[in-house]
Amino acid sequence: MTLYLSQKKLFLLLLLALAIGFSLSFVYDGLRLFRTLRQPKTRLFRFVNAVWISLEDFLFFTFAGAVMSILFYVTNSGKVRPSAFLMAILGFWLFRVTLSKLTYPLLLRLLFLIKLPLGWLLGFLKRVTNALALFIKRKSAKRFFRRVERLGQKGYRYGIRRL
Repeated sequence: MTLYLSQKKLFLLLLLALAIGFSLSFVYDGLRLFRTLRQPKTRLFRFVNAVWISLEDFLFFTFAGAVMSILFYVTNSGKVRPSAFLMAILGFWLFRVTLSKLTYPLLLRLLFLIKLPLGWLLGFLKRVTNALALFIKRKSAKRFFRRVERLGQKGYRYGIRRL
């Protein structure tokens, strides 16, 4: 078994690596999008946000490494070719320089269009659940004070023990 690749297979490998670089850059734009949504105000939350961003980056690069490994396994019998890595990096960079400047603002607007009705719905649900919680609190408070009143009529000592 030789590890020689024909020109056609090598071209396909490099083209797939370029496409993977493009797609990974698109996924990274999605991560950037969610980072803009989290804007911590306090110092503690800034620290937690920095840790979260580091974890996101670690998971992204682990995912990217797994995708590249699968590419090498499927197309090249597991042999790692540095040229494919360079093509993936080139694809990532080309997307970031060209299409990312168009897709990122578009994704932000799309997210805003999704977030607006979702915010209204969540606000409505919050008001409903707050009203329901207040109703339940009032009902349980009324029940508690009725109980205290009944026990108070029977006597102080007896009432305290029964509560």
